[in-house]
Amino acid sequence: MNMNKKKQDDQRLLLESIIKGGRKGRIALKQLRQLCHPIILKIASECSDRPISSLLVRQGMNVFEDILREFIYDHEVMDEFENFLSQRLRSIMKKKMEVDRILKKAQKGWDMDPMLAMQLMTRLYMDSCGISLTERTMAYDAGWIWLDKYNEMHPEEKRWDADASFVEVMPIISEDYTDEEYGKYDICPLDTNDKMHYAAMMIQNMDEEMAVALCWAIDIERMRQRKPYVWQLFKVMVDEDEMLDTTERALFSSKEDAEKEMARWTTHQPENLLCFVVRQLPMKKTYHDDFCPFDRDLDIPWQEENGIEEHVYSPSGFERKYNFQKGDLVVFIFHGMSLTCLGKGVVYKVPSDEEDCYVILNDETNTDISELAFLDCAVRIPSRYVFPHK
Repeated sequence: MNMNKKKQDDQRLLLESIIKGGRKGRIALKQLRQLCHPIILKIASECSDRPISSLLVRQGMNVFEDILREFIYDHEVMDEFENFLSQRLRSIMKKKMEVDRILKKAQKGWDMDPMLAMQLMTRLYMDSCGISLTERTMAYDAGWIWLDKYNEMHPEEKRWDADASFVEVMPIISEDYTDEEYGKYDICPLDTNDKMHYAAMMIQNMDEEMAVALCWAIDIERMRQRKPYVWQLFKVMVDEDEMLDTTERALFSSKEDAEKEMARWTTHQPENLLCFVVRQLPMKKTYHDDFCPFDRDLDIPWQEENGIEEHVYSPSGFERKYNFQKGDLVVFIFHGMSLTCLGKGVVYKVPSDEEDCYVILNDETNTDISELAFLDCAVRIPSRYVFPHK
């Protein structure tokens, strides 16, 4: 047998065992990790700009299971796993190295004079006018963060108010800045994660002081946006009356910790286990501790009420995206009026890029009724609540 073919067959068998879960699934996971260890070494070596270290390899091993979860969720062809692992591992490691470079420079920013930093960000802003909207925005947002630090250190400042914006301060601290020349340029909203990526590119062609000022501000913004959350893990069991029991629960400080605990729970899989749920809960904020309710209004865009992040996993412990077709028989979590049960139905509408929910017919025995009658008894359910009918 061709060695590559044998390797693909071995991977496929291990993946199938992992998806089924249980003790055999955990053993298969360890075996697959060992089988893929040379790939992790190879990618770590390619991504490193210095001799490969055990720390870099360990970081690659740490994200292996996250990449595997992502693959199982979004793929059906098991032969593609090795290519998928290589691509995602390369992307994750490059991003990790970008973040490391930014954090090293950001650390030096704690000793920088805020006034100098604001002047540097003003210069970067002016140099970007008419050239790059992204870099101009990066400079402006960073300058405003340095302005906050300056105001905190110099409450005696009289040249501007404590609530002045950075655009009001720039002409005061820089003789080169004039509203006539630079005031006509605007900025745009940027996600903090995107800023980390842009900064990693910008600092490659930037002098040290300006790079330090930019990186310090971006790191401060990143820390400010960290929100206090806890992660709730619970089992969803189905009783004889097809009601759902979610009393077995636990709280964790991160999604990763919740998933690790879930992996331990998968060792023993009772027959009536439907799924696991991992839910992000905001601390110091009221939230509804139940499932997303169904919706009967098919004309209004779908919008979940609680707005929390939630992930549903199969009994084997892996989040999966089921590729249902119209007409498939399914079961689904049906929640309304403080009552949660297991419903049975037929897929009427599959998720699209614009709307991530299914429309389900309640009565699985009547699939030949008229379209109007069909829609009259249909409900919309989030796709993560829908499972294959056994």
